[in-house]
Amino acid sequence: MGQIKWLYHNHACQQALIRYRDVEEAREHARLTLAYEPSDYPHHGQWQVTFLLLNDRVEEAQKIRDGLKGVEKEVAEAQIQEYLAGEILLTSNRWPLRGEMRDHQSKS
Repeated sequence: MGQIKWLYHNHACQQALIRYRDVEEAREHARLTLAYEPSDYPHHGQWQVTFLLLNDRVEEAQKIRDGLKGVEKEVAEAQIQEYLAGEILLTSNRWPLRGEMRDHQSKS
């Protein structure tokens, strides 16, 4: 049941930002995404970056980003740059990197 809640809040966070531009709603869903995240989820760091940026904790997000690798690090860097530029996170043209992340996983 926890994985279903994780998936729901993961999707709801993205929709709050991409579709509705509602940062407050996205904050709550990001918090719940982390709360329900499976312990073996391989991209925990990226959700930490998202949560931290949604809560204006950019320096902490940058530290997490520095420990990431590959596409996950690239996505986190794009999110941080958008944040610093005053743009909303996870814009629809950024998030399709998930496909690239999936491709990267299949190679490792």
